[in-house]
Order: sequence, then C-alpha cells, then structure tokens
Amino acid sequence: FDLHLLAILDRPLVELPTRQGFTLMLNLIGCRLNPEWQGLAGIQCWWYGKSWRENRKLGHINIHARDPDFLVQVSENLVDGLFCEGSYTEDEGIVQDVDCTRVVKFTRGTGTRAYFSMHNGLGRQFARWATPEMVWAGAATAYDQGVDGVAMADHLWTPQGWPWTAQEYDTLRLLPHPELLATADKLYMVRTRKERDTSMDWLPDRTQGLPQEIAEGASTEVSFPMADDIEHWRKLGRVRSVVLRVRLGGIVPTVDRVRVEFNGEVLPDSILQKVDMTYRLVGQDSLSHSIGPYGYGYDYHLGPEFTPRKGRNRLKVTVLKRDRDIKGNLSLDRVDCRVAYRRHRHFEERPIEY
Repeated sequence: FDLHLLAILDRPLVELPTRQGFTLMLNLIGCRLNPEWQGLAGIQCWWYGKSWRENRKLGHINIHARDPDFLVQVSENLVDGLFCEGSYTEDEGIVQDVDCTRVVKFTRGTGTRAYFSMHNGLGRQFARWATPEMVWAGAATAYDQGVDGVAMADHLWTPQGWPWTAQEYDTLRLLPHPELLATADKLYMVRTRKERDTSMDWLPDRTQGLPQEIAEGASTEVSFPMADDIEHWRKLGRVRSVVLRVRLGGIVPTVDRVRVEFNGEVLPDSILQKVDMTYRLVGQDSLSHSIGPYGYGYDYHLGPEFTPRKGRNRLKVTVLKRDRDIKGNLSLDRVDCRVAYRRHRHFEERPIEY
C-alpha cells in the first residue's frame, strides 16, 4: 500500500522489508473502536471514521503472524478456518487445479477447518460464469484432497441475475456433499488464460496455462486432476459418457496431422469426432458473431481402454505435419474432459423420442 501511494504521487519507490508468514484481515462491522487494538503486536488497525450504524463496516484489522506464531494459533484452536483460494482475483476466474494438501495436513488434528474457495468467472462466448458441471468438478477435486468444505469466493455470485434461479440452488445443493458430487456430471478444464494474458503465470502453484503454440515437429504437454473413480462407476453401469475435447486453433485437418497422447497412450482416430469451428456464425447470446478461435475441436470418446485416472491425467499433443503454405503455428487452445452419469443403471432421461 505504501508503494502504491508513492507511485500515484510520482515519488521514488523505496525497498520495503518482506514479511514472511500469514496475513489475515478481520472486518470490523457494527462495533466500537477499541484503542488497545493499535498497541497489539503484529496488528494494524484501520478505522474509517464513519458514523456508527448496525451492520455497517467501520474499519478492518490486518493481522500478521510469523509461521511459528501461526502454528501455535492453529494448534490452540484460535483459527476457525483456512481457505485455499482457487484463483488470485475474480478477474482470473475459475481455477479447478489447486493444491490444498498442505493446508489440509496443516489443520489435521486441530479445531481449524480447511476450505476450498472458488472464483466462478469464465468469460467464454456463451457463458460469463462457470457452469454447474465446472463448479462440481472443482469442488470434487478439492474434496478428493481432504478439505472440509467449499465456498464461493466471488463477492456477488449471480450467474443468472438476481434473484437466484433454480440453477443456482441446484448448483449449491450438491456442494456440501462429496458423496452426491461423486456421480454428478462434471467438466474438468485445463487452466486457460483470458485473452492470452500471461501475467499470472509466475504465481506459485500455477500449472502451465493455455493457449500454447506448437510448431511442426514439436510437442506440448498439459495435465488436469480428476476426482472421479470412473472405472468403479462404469462397472455399476452409471457412466453415460466420457469425452475429452482437445481444441486446436488454426488447424486444417485435411493437410495438418497431429498426435494426441493421453496418459502415455496414443488416442486412435476410431474414437475421434472432429468438430468444425472455422467461421461458425452464432446467435445473439454470444459475445461475438462467430465461434473463436477458429479451428477444430477434436472430441475423443473415451471407452474402458482409455479411462481417465482418478488423480492427475496428462495430455501430450505433437504436430507431425504442418502445411508450409499456411502462416503461423497450430495452437492448443483448450482442453476439457466431460463426464456424464446416469441417475442409476439403465436409466435414460428421455427413453423415447416421440
């Protein structure tokens, strides 16, 4: 904050000491100022000088603690909960691939709970917010690591506007129940940057994001976690489909050749459906008049022989041949894996069509 003020005032920046440890913020709502707060070690109290009113935010306290101090506070049950935040800002949007294991391990055996908090921004052509299937996938991944609960991190979560619709209630209804999420439809995603923005890639715990360009003869690899035990549910007849979509930008399938490997196995053309996304005009509910980026979706319908793993799944894309008369490289733009379930064995939502 000090550096921010110096920059605004066009004053020389100074080197400030880096604090190691944890910083928490406590909002002061509807309370009275206690002068003793200013004298406590590791605490900064910011009182706004507003007139008092019930439920009004009147200030906040920043609490800084070194690691040993914080360990004592957790062990003595002075901290109710720790949150693993999926993304650093609302603008960055939904990130499903977050390592919560250290916080889970840190809180085990104490009265402190570990939570996963998830931003829901998506910013795609047809969806400003993450779909229920994306939210359920992120929550299931966190529960698979042992968290105690899941929270929405956005300050105003209204995907369909206000008041909430049935979709919002249906989305939230499953979040406290890992056993119900186990057979909820899910859409797992490799982290995708917005508008090719790389500014967040340096932050800790970041998997390499998309899109990535791939030159002829080169490869790129990405990965995503999965919480589902698909092999188990397949034996019970509950899995309707598993589709891995590899979205390639700038590809001309008649002349360009790519090889897609999933968990070390080359995916054959026999399970591939190519979806043309080159200048596809779309309706008014889209942010642009055509689907972008131009290219193809390579949809692999994964049967038992290519079942995704419970845990980390790895994808490798190699450009075997690129038409030399076309400028630019191919790009790996997005990777999604959609898992759809039946409500129970032999159950179809619409058993007849007429």
